[in-house]
Amino acid sequence: MQEQSDVAVVLFPNTQTAIQAERLLQSKGIAGKLIPIPRQFGTDCGMALRIPQRDRERARSVLEQAGISYRAIHEL
Repeated sequence: MQEQSDVAVVLFPNTQTAIQAERLLQSKGIAGKLIPIPRQFGTDCGMALRIPQRDRERARSVLEQAGISYRAIHEL
């Protein structure tokens, strides 16, 4: 049985959007840290936002309400 990760990553279309999302989520009390996009999610150069898995759905909601586009949210 696979154990659930406690970390998720949010992938963005560009670095500027990732930075904007990090600031927004932090202002809403969701801890996040910008990281390079993990290789298993693509070979693009760019940034992803690492967040606690427990905040995944809340982060999705906050980003969508703010109109910030993201490509996907994956368990890491």
